[in-house]
Amino acid sequence: MSRIIKIFYNFSVRSSPGVLISSKNIIKWFKSQKYILTYNAFKNGSASEIYSSEMERLEYLFESATQALKDSDLCILEISTHSLSQGYLLQKALEEGKPTIALHLPNCLPVFVAGIHDSRLQVVEYTPAKMIAVLKEAINYASEDFDIRFNMMLSPTLNSYLKQLAKQKNMSRSSCVRAMIRENMVVAQARMN
Repeated sequence: MSRIIKIFYNFSVRSSPGVLISSKNIIKWFKSQKYILTYNAFKNGSASEIYSSEMERLEYLFESATQALKDSDLCILEISTHSLSQGYLLQKALEEGKPTIALHLPNCLPVFVAGIHDSRLQVVEYTPAKMIAVLKEAINYASEDFDIRFNMMLSPTLNSYLKQLAKQKNMSRSSCVRAMIRENMVVAQARMN
């Protein structure tokens, strides 16, 4: 792997003891692979501690989680326990354009997740015994979709041309730019050979 991946990983604090153990093992594995974790839900405390917190602390937990999600390259959520928070984070990750892996134990898939159709979302079943192998495969697949974003200023003439080209090809302007870059790469590689 050529780049260090920043991962947002979360689970429901109401998860079963088995899911909590799996989550600790997942985090330990992430660290052994030199991934950067942007968030550590274990630092937030137990469910009873969180749910009895003052509003100010709850707002802090929300803000820190959403900021950590924005700072990540990849979102991985353990969704075996039905959770409004996990659903919100999953939707937020997809809105942010993050490749997202939703892990669940056998027979624990939340119904609404099964209805989400988004190419950046992988809904993956795992068992504790095969957890690492499943994660490796899912992360490798997700890493193919990492994008580097940049903004560019275009003159009105170039912008008009790009809009016209995108309309003709029935694709977005950014897709047109990527296609032109790929075409240019092919030509440049052919010249080198």
